[in-house]
Amino acid sequence: MKQVRSSIISKALKESLKSEHKYRIGAVIFNHKTIVSSGRNYTLKSVRSFTIRFIKYRGSVHAEVDAIINAKKDLKGCSMIIIRSGRSGNLLPSFPCKWCLGYIEHVGIKNIFYMNKEIKLMSYKIGGRSIDK
Repeated sequence: MKQVRSSIISKALKESLKSEHKYRIGAVIFNHKTIVSSGRNYTLKSVRSFTIRFIKYRGSVHAEVDAIINAKKDLKGCSMIIIRSGRSGNLLPSFPCKWCLGYIEHVGIKNIFYMNKEIKLMSYKIGGRSIDK
């Protein structure tokens, strides 16, 4: 499995800790050792005043999408790491939803790194559909 620099993992964790969403997720897009972009999930400002029963997942931007939008450049061949944290900063399992996976593939990102249920860093190759276990 390809390695991810600790500074990139740290940046993804910091992004997740900035999130005010119920599920705190941060994402970092990188190319080799260089950070290209980062993002976190958040609720759109226009619907923040609604109670959670009205917004559930509507009105929120996923961290993966936020990082892609923030990049403002070609992402072909890049990798992405997705980190989810609890309120105390502990790591939790993280894997993109099917819509984010489609968007990630569409922009040309080739590898995703995420935490499995055992909080072990895993990789997922886009296109080849191979998963490290």
